Amino acid sequence: VKFSYTALRGGLGLVTYLNKVYDWFEERLEIQAIADDITSKYVPPHVNIFYCLGGITLTCFLVHSFFYFIEISFYTINFIVFTLQNISKLKIN
Repeated sequence: VKFSYTALRGGLGLVTYLNKVYDWFEERLEIQAIADDITSKYVPPHVNIFYCLGGITLTCFLVHSFFYFIEISFYTINFIVFTLQNISKLKIN
């Protein structure tokens, strides 16, 4: 499979601009070679989107958990700092 925008050349200015952007990335990153490498791999016939959902779900859960712990740490530290700064202002009768 060759990803190319040669069929879109000419015409609207936006299409010409997108062709230039694609050519710029292709020149520096060799997108076509990467795409050819990915599409040349053998995929077993039993692999479909439902087969991949378990790994996708696990990855999303791990990313979510990581950022959850970062957020909890941030708010816990802010609460402790706020409490220590304002403890002298508390009047206990």
